Amino acid sequence: MKIRQQWRILILSSVIFDKASYELEVKTYEELLKKKGISRSEYSRILEKYMDNTDTAVIKSKEYIDKYYCDKFKIRLELNKALKQVIIDLPTNKSMRRLELNIADFIIGNYESLPDADS
Repeated sequence: MKIRQQWRILILSSVIFDKASYELEVKTYEELLKKKGISRSEYSRILEKYMDNTDTAVIKSKEYIDKYYCDKFKIRLELNKALKQVIIDLPTNKSMRRLELNIADFIIGNYESLPDADS
């Protein structure tokens, strides 16, 4: 299964689970759609929003691994295997999601002191 297909399944299953888990009373049809349903346009929006960013991050990560470890086959193999596992685990693993948020917070908090170029 391709990475893009895995992400679609994981994201949609997460949205479906959240909507199916909502158990409070809804009083209007609009609220019912918002809390328990998913429209075709919302479905498309979710896919477009997450798929483009995910694919770009994965592609850039693979390019980085291939570029900086081009002469180290074993390390490159291990890093690509780890990248694949991160992609699979990230949407469902709470500790992975927490780590993702910590990394994002670090980058935001230290943006001014980050180097201008890769080293």
